[in-house]
Amino acid sequence: MEDPIQQNDAYNRSVLTTGLSLQLSKGAVLKTDVQFFNNEAADEPSHVFNAGFGVMF
Repeated sequence: MEDPIQQNDAYNRSVLTTGLSLQLSKGAVLKTDVQFFNNEAADEPSHVFNAGFGVMF
């Protein structure tokens, strides 16, 4: 009898995130980061670039 549950390698993934922050003034920051996604089903890792601006008031 076959096992009815099959393993989906797309869910077996790892994520590496690295980034920088630049404090523009007291209470304001510019942020960037890059995320590298890798899973067992993909041939090549994919990546996402994020950027943002933060304000504390």
